[in-house]
Amino acid sequence: IKEEQKPLLEKLILSIEDLEGIEDVNKLSPEDIKPKEEKKLEGGGANKKEKTQEGEGNSMPMFQQEIIPEEELNKIERDKEAEVLKKWDSAKEKLKSIHESWNDYESTAVKDGAVREKIEQMENRLNSLTYYIDIKNKDGALMEANNIILSLSDFLDLYKGNVDGILRKIEYMARQSYMVAKEDDWSKAEEETGKKENYITNLRQRAEIKEEQKPLLEKLILSIEDFEKAIGEENLQLLEIKRDIVIKNIESLMEELG
Repeated sequence: IKEEQKPLLEKLILSIEDLEGIEDVNKLSPEDIKPKEEKKLEGGGANKKEKTQEGEGNSMPMFQQEIIPEEELNKIERDKEAEVLKKWDSAKEKLKSIHESWNDYESTAVKDGAVREKIEQMENRLNSLTYYIDIKNKDGALMEANNIILSLSDFLDLYKGNVDGILRKIEYMARQSYMVAKEDDWSKAEEETGKKENYITNLRQRAEIKEEQKPLLEKLILSIEDFEKAIGEENLQLLEIKRDIVIKNIESLMEELG
């Protein structure tokens, strides 16, 4: 991987994590966000209530139990909104770095043989990502961020002996398939994995895998197969877990191969 590409990829992945984090925040229930002290108070609530009813205490324990639900829920919603805004701000900051990193690398890409069509495609996708982040459209931003991963994989393919391009294509495949499945289009999600065998064959042929590194490659291949099985089961929660395992195995193999 070229030095100029590293910050671009790193910021892009971090930006994706911010965008996925928005969804994680929105999934939180009030019970997930309650302060620890409050949860402890509730844990002892039954005993305190019994004592109060038996006349062994005063009205204070009962009062502590009577937290106004609407007030608490409003506070939780405000906290969630603040956390979501923080993640959007973080994504915007990283977006600026992504544009700067692309500007640093673009001339190198041209010099190294990138065709004009791929350059323009990358710029269009960057502009689309900027638009979706600007209007705070999470799904659109995630889709374009993943398209940029695919574009970057084409630039990585310019360098002989480099398998990072294939690995990023596999990452794109896993992310894209999951996003399509989220829209309840499971047949399309299955179609997205259609190039799996081709990617794995190219990976085996092109990667200079040492004996001690082979278990990492096999681990990745098995995780891709597990991911595909989760699509067959049409289980979105399981598919998200299997997607994350595929991505983790990709990162581990890339780090090991240097």
